[in-house]
Amino acid sequence: EGVATKMAIDFKMLMREERLRARERHAPPPAAAAALLSEPRSPPPPLPQTDVDWALPSRNDRPEYDAEAHAVDCGVRGIAHIAEWCSAEEEEAMLRCTDGAPAHRWTRLRGRRLQSLGGTPSSSDGGMTREPLPSWVQSVCDELVRCGVFPHDQPPNHVLLNEYRPGQGIDPHKDGPLYAPRVAILSLSSRASFLFLEDSVARAERAALLLPPRGLLLFRDEAYTDLLHTVPQATHDDAARPSLVRLDLPGRAGACSGEERGGGGGEQCGGGE
Repeated sequence: EGVATKMAIDFKMLMREERLRARERHAPPPAAAAALLSEPRSPPPPLPQTDVDWALPSRNDRPEYDAEAHAVDCGVRGIAHIAEWCSAEEEEAMLRCTDGAPAHRWTRLRGRRLQSLGGTPSSSDGGMTREPLPSWVQSVCDELVRCGVFPHDQPPNHVLLNEYRPGQGIDPHKDGPLYAPRVAILSLSSRASFLFLEDSVARAERAALLLPPRGLLLFRDEAYTDLLHTVPQATHDDAARPSLVRLDLPGRAGACSGEERGGGGGEQCGGGE
C-alpha cells in the first residue's frame, strides 16, 4: 500500500507540473521574476530539417497485430508482444526526434524524466485537456492503428515518452480509469525488465518480461485492470532467473548471464476514455 501511495503522489506531481508549464507558456513572467533574469533564455537549437519533417513510414512489411500469434505465454491474460515492430533506422530517427525536443517538454520525476504528449489527464474536462501531438508522434499513433493495435474508432491520443537511465525505473502502479484499458509500449535503445505484480500488500510477481529494443508490448484485460506494472530500478537486467520470459529470444525462455542496462526509454501510447 505504501508503494501505491507513492505512485498517487507521483501522478499528482506530474499533473501539477503539466499545469504549471501550461501557465508559464501562456502568461508573461511577473515583473519581479523578469528583473532577476540577466539575459533572455535562448531557444534550443532546432532539429535538422530531415528530423523535423520525419514521420514513421507506412510499410507493408511492418508486423500487424495478431491476438493469437503475438500472445505472451506468461500466465496472465491480455499480454502480447510484437518483435521488431520498427527498424533500427526508424528507432534512430525516433531517438533523434525525442532528444531534439524543446527542454520545456521534459518533466523530471523521481527515477526518470518524461514527456507527456497529447494533453494533461484530468478527472474533469472529459478525462483530458487535449493538445495536438507532435507530428512525428502522431505518425507512430497512426501506424499503430493501421497495424490493428488500436481500433480505428479509438486511436491513441496520449503518449508518455519515458527515459530511464541505468538504475532508474518506475514504482508499481496502474494507469487508472482515465485511460481506455489498452496500452502499447515501444521500447527504444536497450533491453529492459518489465514486471506485472498482484495489487496487494504482498505485491506477488505474476509475470516478468525482458523487453528487447524495437519491440512493441501490448497489454489489456486482466493485465491492465487487475495488476500493477513496473520497470524495476536496476543497473542490470537479470536475464538468468528462471521466471523471466525472454522476449528478446522469440519462442524461447533461454537463460544467459545478466546484461547491463543501457540508457533507454520507450513510448507508452494510450487512449482517453
